[in-house]
Amino acid sequence: MKAIFAAFILFFSSLAYAQVQLKVCTDASTWYPFTFEKNGISKGIHVDVVSSACEKLNWSCSFKPLPWKRCLQETFQGKYDAIVSASYTEERAEYLYYPEKMQGVKKSKWRITQVEYIVVTHPNLKYKFTGDLSTLPKPIRAPLGYSIVDDLRKKGIEVLTDQKAETNFIKVIKAKRGSIISPPGTAELLIKKFNLDASTQIHEKPIASKSYFMPFSKKTKILQARRLEMWQTIILIRENKALYNKIISSY
Repeated sequence: MKAIFAAFILFFSSLAYAQVQLKVCTDASTWYPFTFEKNGISKGIHVDVVSSACEKLNWSCSFKPLPWKRCLQETFQGKYDAIVSASYTEERAEYLYYPEKMQGVKKSKWRITQVEYIVVTHPNLKYKFTGDLSTLPKPIRAPLGYSIVDDLRKKGIEVLTDQKAETNFIKVIKAKRGSIISPPGTAELLIKKFNLDASTQIHEKPIASKSYFMPFSKKTKILQARRLEMWQTIILIRENKALYNKIISSY
């Protein structure tokens, strides 16, 4: 009788586990190859890593691309369970669960991936970024709502923002002045898309390197143990070289 009861409990526990429904929002802007929108569908390395983790956990996961600030706001409000993906800031941590406090951690073991930001300028400026932020050609442009913007502004550096990464590139290159802050993959994609090879200079020295995570809304119904399972599974996916290389090779 006890064996039957134990099997009964195990069956319904497994059934409940299989019925986890996770709603995730992603950045609809071009943040290639990490997250971006294609034909209304969330795409990118970070989306694929989390999708693989969902499959491994037998969770039902849906992804919705939204403008970045709206994605943040609606996850804060609990309309979405989690975000793929976001770096850590103290302000976001008021509304989002992270695996642990990340302030001051440059490369977290809980990351989906590590993302660098680089500087792009017009070659006519004959400028080379060596790490001194005060020398960045103005106006400095970066995507709206990104933490790198807040980081620079805290250092007294004025940054202009636009919802779309494409707009930043077009404005800077057309004017032949200023600088763009961007991940290398996004810069390379847009340079190719707009045929800007002769009109852009990508500077090798990164301006910053950040860990990006899958934080959960503090209003989610996903329990802490389940959130930890997801974060641990993301690590397993990232450290599985064969699987991870298969994911990134598609981009």
